[in-house]
Amino acid sequence: MSFSPKVLVVEDDDAIRALLIAALRREPFEVHAAVNGAEALTLTRSAEYAVILLDLMMPMVTGVEFLQAFREANPDSRTVVFVMTAFDDVTVRHVAPNLVHGIVRKPFDVPQLVAMVREVALTRLPVAADSPAENSAEIPLMLDAALPAEPAN
Repeated sequence: MSFSPKVLVVEDDDAIRALLIAALRREPFEVHAAVNGAEALTLTRSAEYAVILLDLMMPMVTGVEFLQAFREANPDSRTVVFVMTAFDDVTVRHVAPNLVHGIVRKPFDVPQLVAMVREVALTRLPVAADSPAENSAEIPLMLDAALPAEPAN
């Protein structure tokens, strides 16, 4: 039996969501999609995702609200979250520093984003609960989506 990493696309813009789904389904992923944070929270209760691509500005439950709820419900999650935004807002670092691995600026390069997801998803295979989490450290390959360094106090 082969393993297909699960990728969740959380995006309220129909065109962007459809584009990402189509691009990601060409890869060896099981791709799921949600139109808002509330729908995404429901999906994360029944499946473990290797990667979540998360829009920040959405109706009902925003990306930041999703991150807060997801972190609370899954404190030991190994899911890699890339926030997609057109804004220069890095508030997500303070909301969920252990969950957000990068910020993807819109408009983004789809092949580059897919390559980044591929690199991360295919290296974060499931680990048994009693095994050491060797992949739990920050993923080194973030391309242009890496979070900027914390300013020194």
